[in-house]
Amino acid sequence: MANSDAIVGWVEPSSGELTLTDRWLNEESVDGVALDNGPSNLEKIEGSFVDGRIKFSFVRARNTEDKNDLPLTECVYLLYAWGGRIEDGDITKHKHTRVSDEKICIGSGSERLEVPIPLFIVCVFFLITGTTIFQ
Repeated sequence: MANSDAIVGWVEPSSGELTLTDRWLNEESVDGVALDNGPSNLEKIEGSFVDGRIKFSFVRARNTEDKNDLPLTECVYLLYAWGGRIEDGDITKHKHTRVSDEKICIGSGSERLEVPIPLFIVCVFFLITGTTIFQ
């Protein structure tokens, strides 16, 4: 998962408060999952926790020109990760992962994907073609 763009989120069970963060993964460890230090390019953020499922939706430009956001102008594999805990306002290592079987093409002719996508997960990682995610 190193050198990956990530959207990491959770809903605080006690308060229902949504947290969604834009991150850059510079190494395969919890310490490598840093806030991307650029502007957050996430808009129209919504989320809920209903019947044990987390649902997030957000809008992000396909090419933000932020050096810590991978451009989504090409089709990419998505890695979904879930599990772990929230400690001191941040995440611990996830317990489970799944990678999309095929590349996902986000938008075809438009600059923005405006369709809310339900994510029943904690993390979404945009992977560069050829990136090894399992070592």
